[in-house]
Amino acid sequence: MDADVLVVGAGPAGSAAAITLARSGKRVVMVDRAHFPRDKCCGDGLTGPALRQLTDLGVRLADLPSWQHVERSVFVSPSGRDLPLRTGDEHKKLLAIVTRAELDAVLVDLARDAGVRVIEGARLDSASVAGEMVTAHFAGLGELRAPLAIGADGAWSPLRRALDDDAPAQQHKWHAARAYVRGVRGPGSSEAFVWFDADVLPGYAWSFPMPDGRANVGVGALREAGGGGGWIVRRFEQLLASDKAVEKLGADAVADSRTMVWPIPTDFKRSRLLDRSHRVLFAGDAVGATDPMTGEGIAEALQTGELAGRASAAGRPRSYLAAARRTLAGRHRRRQFCSDLLRSRSLATAGIRVAGTNDWTAAQFTRWIFD
Repeated sequence: MDADVLVVGAGPAGSAAAITLARSGKRVVMVDRAHFPRDKCCGDGLTGPALRQLTDLGVRLADLPSWQHVERSVFVSPSGRDLPLRTGDEHKKLLAIVTRAELDAVLVDLARDAGVRVIEGARLDSASVAGEMVTAHFAGLGELRAPLAIGADGAWSPLRRALDDDAPAQQHKWHAARAYVRGVRGPGSSEAFVWFDADVLPGYAWSFPMPDGRANVGVGALREAGGGGGWIVRRFEQLLASDKAVEKLGADAVADSRTMVWPIPTDFKRSRLLDRSHRVLFAGDAVGATDPMTGEGIAEALQTGELAGRASAAGRPRSYLAAARRTLAGRHRRRQFCSDLLRSRSLATAGIRVAGTNDWTAAQFTRWIFD
């Protein structure tokens, strides 16, 4: 036996699970096919719950070079109406930007500091469960064995597919395209913008400010809205060239990275939390935990990773089911309902208008979206 728990995947979900386990006294091995730091296609936004969870884990976010606290965010309705929102001050931060390259790397370092054995650059080849042991084979590394394993290996979850050839394919209803942009001037250099365009509803376009005149700019939409990755890349390019983007980002704003496309798994189901043997738990994108309304997945990844870690540390994997039901299932259903409502241009426009009625309604809308 190489560990008490084997964690496959070292993103936020895997690292949160590994840190939780190690701090409870368990021997943990965490394996990822990438070498850190590595870029990860993401909007890079951290909402209130994610910020609190990262602080509780011990991450010093403000020390990271890409850290950008966003005090003001502006939502733009399909009709063009602006809704300015206060997303934080020195006492309570509800939105901040940190690149995934930096965030994931600092979480991996935190796991190492907690005593986790971290192995990078090892791709999972096969896995099986026999008796009371999970066995996984990694290319260039060999075999690792543990009584329990946690699959935090992304939307396609190689561990799930290795364990069960008949596992149903996860339905990625959403996808997004983003690039980093430099030369940002004007309001986009310090404020976040979210545009609800009629042709991507219930999705949206965004611009999130970063230090040194840069921004994370992208578009997220249902796959059914336009088809494959080519469509959403073209939609992103149209956004960057549009008058509204020039108005907020300035005429000199230009992409300084390639445009990346990624799936957004929002099909959360409790049946995906455990494998048939109840010795392998899944977390983060591997269970489709992403918020179906906003597309935000870091808070959910951290939460499911911590819950999976706690259940594994207690030697009670099935308790993960009840914990996830209490903390995630109901919220996920409510957010899916709201996302379905946002398919309607008239409802999206009316929602922004009502949210801007007065300071109280704007504050409630801000809490609903970011906290």
